[in-house]
Amino acid sequence: MSSKWMLFSTKVLLLILILISCTTKATPPINTLFAPTPIATLIPSITLTQTPALGCLPTESSVISVDGGILFYEQDASQLPITTRVWYWSNTAPSPQLILKHISSAPIYLSPDGKKLAWHEYDANHFTVYDLISKTYEYFPWQTEWQTITGWTKDGLISILVDYKAIYEKGVISKYAYYDVQTQSFTNKTLSLDLTGFTQDKSSRDPQDGFAVTDPTNSLVLFTSNEGSLGKLILLDTKSEQRLWEETAQYPFYPYPNWTSDGNQVAFVLYKDGRTIIYTLTRDGKNIKDVGEGSPRAVVREINWSLDDSYVYYANWKTIETGPAFIINIATKETKEICTQVGYSFLNGYWLPNNRFAYIVYKGEQDQPGVNELILLDIKGWTTNIVYQTITNKNQLHKLNFIGWTPITNP
Repeated sequence: MSSKWMLFSTKVLLLILILISCTTKATPPINTLFAPTPIATLIPSITLTQTPALGCLPTESSVISVDGGILFYEQDASQLPITTRVWYWSNTAPSPQLILKHISSAPIYLSPDGKKLAWHEYDANHFTVYDLISKTYEYFPWQTEWQTITGWTKDGLISILVDYKAIYEKGVISKYAYYDVQTQSFTNKTLSLDLTGFTQDKSSRDPQDGFAVTDPTNSLVLFTSNEGSLGKLILLDTKSEQRLWEETAQYPFYPYPNWTSDGNQVAFVLYKDGRTIIYTLTRDGKNIKDVGEGSPRAVVREINWSLDDSYVYYANWKTIETGPAFIINIATKETKEICTQVGYSFLNGYWLPNNRFAYIVYKGEQDQPGVNELILLDIKGWTTNIVYQTITNKNQLHKLNFIGWTPITNP
């Protein structure tokens, strides 16, 4: 075979290889597979063992069933007075149902049985309770020394903050009024905690300067102290004043820990040498577990247990109120990132029964109207569907706010 023929054959072979490489799709790395999709309900996710990855694999959307329904409200601040619309969504209706419209800018709180709403206008001399079943309003007198409604107790009393004092290196004194709408009476309760080296200072504008968080019975408190060269996180029995557990804790002291509903465990975050570690601790202080690790040097802004205490959700700071969020399976330590579509930011998440999770996302640019979406996530199937979408006002992150789950099927 002549050298010219061999040279020609080589050139032809190279040309064929080039053509093949130009027409064949190469599989990109996992962290580049996330791309824009026209399907709005498609949410990407990734299963992780430790540090969450930067990219996410998409999963298919689905219609997610929920027993009862969910309540959320939408506040229009485009003109004064602010108008609030309360919506109800369930599987039985193709779209959310408007159940209440009133002039208000106050947060709305759902009773533990899911049947009543309560709120207080900042300048009103009464607070309001709305019955979702009878569709009736009740008005109750507001005391001048009361500051704000903070929610409902498990036994159906409305919790109202009267006073709170954080005394640096000393402790906390908090006073609450608990209103019984049945008897139309209230009782005052004061909790005084003597916390040596307590770091929180009410005069500080820094939200990461410390905390003191009690269990549901106020018999235990997990608080930050300035003891030692770096500081400590301490679990204290409020009655015996015995320290049940303590650990070196580095700044920032954030987020506030979250107790399970029965008070048997608490979830919190520690920052160690650039690492962000999520822990759980039993109430006796004897069993601490490292259940997950966040992105290096990330600061967590929120952490919450699922209703059955089998999962923990946490969200990081990125900009004001926004940032990536994750869900940890406590038994397996498996972590999944709640990724959003391109251009959307995660705002807040809320647990529902049967391992369902609702969350709100935002998309927008400065000085331009944006978009809020309320999305429902099935934890086990890791599938989602959008419940509601609305246009926000300029620079308004939260037009949508979640209220809670209700067993009522048709309010």
